[in-house]
Amino acid sequence: WPNLTMRNYIKLIALIGVVLSLVKCSTTKNLQNCEQIQISNQTKVSILTKADYLLKENLSGYELIILNGSILKTITSLVTPQIVFCIAGKEVVAYGNPLLNSSIPETAKYFYGLSINNEIQLSTGNTILLVNTKKVTKKS
Repeated sequence: WPNLTMRNYIKLIALIGVVLSLVKCSTTKNLQNCEQIQISNQTKVSILTKADYLLKENLSGYELIILNGSILKTITSLVTPQIVFCIAGKEVVAYGNPLLNSSIPETAKYFYGLSINNEIQLSTGNTILLVNTKKVTKKS
């Protein structure tokens, strides 16, 4: 770094900016103007279009209702996936939380239940509850 000229320093900063924007785009697939939901783990990515789901607000957060049976089968077999969705035009990530765990993920704004096999736990036949951590009482 000591021999880095100002011109090369500026190029390096620009390159870092490009790389960071590419990482963000590849991580969330841009969700096409918040019309899509991404459910993924380290090995598989499922993109849900508006025809595949309903997102309904409830008292604790949201209900993600999966309308496409083949997608439901795929995502419920993913181990510890993340769910990326949009609220008011901003991307939000929901993290899985084991049902028997008495705490909630510290950095999560939303979470959903994981089965004993660390797969998505459905609240009803095709519904995933996305719980807002601000609406959960935290005990110390």
